[in-house]
Amino acid sequence: APYVVDPCVVSDRDALEACARFADAHRHLVEPACGAALVPAMMPDRTSRPDCLADCRRVVVQVCGGAVVDLPALLRWADDLGLDLRDTSGR
Repeated sequence: APYVVDPCVVSDRDALEACARFADAHRHLVEPACGAALVPAMMPDRTSRPDCLADCRRVVVQVCGGAVVDLPALLRWADDLGLDLRDTSGR
């Protein structure tokens, strides 16, 4: 069966926020490239998901990376974008 590939574009800010949410939820740091893939799956409000996931009940994301990221790097990137990653629970 053919697989459907439906791309969506996310901002750098959203990718970094997804990295922080994922780290908070799973205690694992990932690079922003992986965070970009996590954005649609980790949106706090199901109605704010991209159209490509609107009808999905379950979303699976294969998480990779983390080899070149550490907490200081993640915080530095967030600071470059003016993003406060200290509280990602309510966004």
